Amino acid sequence: MPKTVLITGGSSGIGKAIGEYLSQRGYQVFGTSRNPEKITDSVFPLLKMEV
Repeated sequence: MPKTVLITGGSSGIGKAIGEYLSQRGYQVFGTSRNPEKITDSVFPLLKMEV
């Protein structure tokens, strides 16, 4: 059973890098972003949030 991770700030920078790293190592990764327009192709699903 894979471990699940939630990354805040997953659309860029360290958050995106950590999400991609963990996803490639078998973790089930979800990310959030305050800026939906910054979300582009990603290895893991990103949740668009209006904060």
